[in-house]
Amino acid sequence: MVNIFIPDTLAEALRIRGQHETLVINGGTDVMVKYRRWNGMPPDFPLDVLHIGSLTELKRIEIAEGKLRIGAAVTLSELMEHPFVPDYISLPIR
Repeated sequence: MVNIFIPDTLAEALRIRGQHETLVINGGTDVMVKYRRWNGMPPDFPLDVLHIGSLTELKRIEIAEGKLRIGAAVTLSELMEHPFVPDYISLPIR
């Protein structure tokens, strides 16, 4: 049986990561497809799952020390709409 961890803080996520071997996911769409089973059963994950999508610390886009910092849980749409992101990154793909 696979455990699913949904931490409230980055500190809690790091503690869980230190105590368990986990598969870290944000949204999970690609992972769900990769590990799905065709018989309608839940996905067959090889490790416990650590979901980081709700961690506000990882959803930040900021400029720090002259560098653009993009958190691991920032979505593509959030990235493309953010005013700090340069035009050459946020332009639509044609």
